[in-house]
Amino acid sequence: MAKWFVKLSPNRKALFIMSMIALVVFAGLCPLFFIHNYENYPYVAYPLGWLLGSVAELIAFISLMFFSDSLFKEKDPTRSTSSMMAMGSAGLRIFLYAAVLVVSGICTFKSEWFGGFNAFNFYTTAAGLLPMLGVVFFTQFFELKRQGSAPQGSASESNEGEKK
Repeated sequence: MAKWFVKLSPNRKALFIMSMIALVVFAGLCPLFFIHNYENYPYVAYPLGWLLGSVAELIAFISLMFFSDSLFKEKDPTRSTSSMMAMGSAGLRIFLYAAVLVVSGICTFKSEWFGGFNAFNFYTTAAGLLPMLGVVFFTQFFELKRQGSAPQGSASESNEGEKK
């Protein structure tokens, strides 16, 4: 498994780590499915809110990953189309975040607007959207550190050979 992980690109490593964080936290919240709160707010909303936020985060990262790859292709005859798709992807992600947070906010604070439907918790949904930033910074930092250990620029072997 480690050999497979090392071969992945930094974006795919980040996607894998985000997926594992989502699954581990969801598994940790799963016991709340069996605790029944007969009062105002069900405990089931916490793991479902995390799941909703995590799925939205993964969809947003996948769209970011694929559309940014198309934006930075060299010698792309449809460059303007790729740019428009990338900008549309940014709008899609903002709309996705807003929709997920509005739905979970209504479920948490004004469930009577949905006829008492309160299956998602706003706070765990928002927390499910957060790991992307940390994971991307973490994977990019270690990728830069790994690449930075090899001589580059004027210190590389090929440049020294050309100077002689």
